Amino acid sequence: MRVVAGVDLGGTAINYTLVNPDEQFLIEGLCEYPARSKEGPDVCLPQIVDGLKIAVENAGLTVADVVAAGLDTPGPASSAGVLSAEGSTNSYTAIGAGTTSEAAWQRA
Repeated sequence: MRVVAGVDLGGTAINYTLVNPDEQFLIEGLCEYPARSKEGPDVCLPQIVDGLKIAVENAGLTVADVVAAGLDTPGPASSAGVLSAEGSTNSYTAIGAGTTSEAAWQRA
């Protein structure tokens, strides 16, 4: 099944949702995983991937079913995916979040 993942990165938790092509949500309620965002991207980005793997498995799917993911972060990001110094991800200013998180996901 092809699904799209929604990932909401907060200061303390990451929330996940999955949506199928019929626009049905596959996760009811909250699906949270610790963010550890204040520890920097080397810690937090693998947390995002690990939590998403758990969310996918809880929905009875595999990571291969995820065809796209949207990432919501605290504070603005540039069109190149560089996160702002505002909010809980203040140590990420030199990180291209899209490229780095994509690489982390490919290792999953």
